[in-house]
Amino acid sequence: MRKQSIFPIAVKHRGFKAKIYKRCPHTGKFRVTWYAEGKRRFRRCATVTEAKSIALAALREISRGQAAAAALSPKEMSELKLAQNSLRALGVPILDAVSEYVAAKKLIPNAGLEIAAKAYRDNVTAVKRACISTISNEYLADRRGQIGSKTYYEEERRIIRICDALKLDLCDLSKASLEVFFDEDLKGLKGKTRNHFRQTFRQLFKFAVRRDYLSPEHRLGEVLVNEPTNEAAPEILGPDILRRMLESATAPFNAPHLREDAERTARWQEK
Repeated sequence: MRKQSIFPIAVKHRGFKAKIYKRCPHTGKFRVTWYAEGKRRFRRCATVTEAKSIALAALREISRGQAAAAALSPKEMSELKLAQNSLRALGVPILDAVSEYVAAKKLIPNAGLEIAAKAYRDNVTAVKRACISTISNEYLADRRGQIGSKTYYEEERRIIRICDALKLDLCDLSKASLEVFFDEDLKGLKGKTRNHFRQTFRQLFKFAVRRDYLSPEHRLGEVLVNEPTNEAAPEILGPDILRRMLESATAPFNAPHLREDAERTARWQEK
């Protein structure tokens, strides 16, 4: 009489069931199957004991609502454990790591994140953090002696006004903040005066880049476009007009040396 086979062996846990099938003649291994997330999953095992252990572990995960974990292949499970171990050394939860990776990959889909991280390190993290007032003081000290006293005084007045309005670190300054400064703090000033402020910002930013207070790729200059002043250019007096004015003027403006300078200029232009 032929002996009845005990396979498939049913393994149950809290209403969930898995089956162990007899040894495959080609592989020599037992096969254990169960359903997770609507799909049939299976593993191959060398012994029935190992198959029962794997089946119970999968059924426990399913009963706890972790069907996705029960659906992982041995290779996927091994990769998951390696990833968890690597992140554990950094103190980063695996969900945070995956979320950040997905967000970063959406921004740069065609480049490796290591390349992006190195670029960030070279262009951003090397920037020294300092408030605008501190950098402005260094800038003014650097400009002293390089420009005339009147120009320095006007530059200093503009810098003081900038520092009073923008109390933040220069590396945190945005294009929007610059636009608000010109729209609100400089509201009512003439275009020529506002353009002088733009030039002061340009010089300050160049100085900050040289001193590593600002990234060379800051792009703040994009909002520093000069506005039309609609002011007539000053009329330049010609030598003939100047000579007639000096001849008709009273002392001390009709001094001989002034007339000689005017005549010399007229002769030079006539050549």
